[in-house]
Amino acid sequence: TIDPRNTLPLGSDLIEDRKIDLARQTLNFEISGNFLDIGVFVETIEEESKKLKLQQCSINLDSLDPRGVVAKIEYLTYGGLN
Repeated sequence: TIDPRNTLPLGSDLIEDRKIDLARQTLNFEISGNFLDIGVFVETIEEESKKLKLQQCSINLDSLDPRGVVAKIEYLTYGGLN
């Protein structure tokens, strides 16, 4: 979904009579498993996708798996409103 707060403002604040058709979209992942496997996931996204940019990443111990971690990862991408 596109959050209206993530789009550029429309109106007189921009160049006269020009609307910028650009929206920021967020992709959120919550991944649990082995720390190294999660690292491979993040590296693969960075290498394979030129459009996704890492915004946030937090890693915590998994309370259900003594050997695992839970990662919350957020990527941003920009595209048109249409």
